[in-house]
Amino acid sequence: MKRFALFLLAPFAGFAPATAQTPPPVQPAPATPTDYASAATWLCRPGAQDACSNADLSWARIRTA
Repeated sequence: MKRFALFLLAPFAGFAPATAQTPPPVQPAPATPTDYASAATWLCRPGAQDACSNADLSWARIRTA
């Protein structure tokens, strides 16, 4: 009976240590710093003729107090 039990459990003896080891999580690449001096970084750059300078803001109202 002991031989039969060993025969049945032998394949699982090698499987248990393999599943106990998990690989470390992959670290994301570090973010590159944003260069705010570059005009390509800005969507609406102050003083530039771009999409924001042509926007119709007549619908906007600023309420005070």
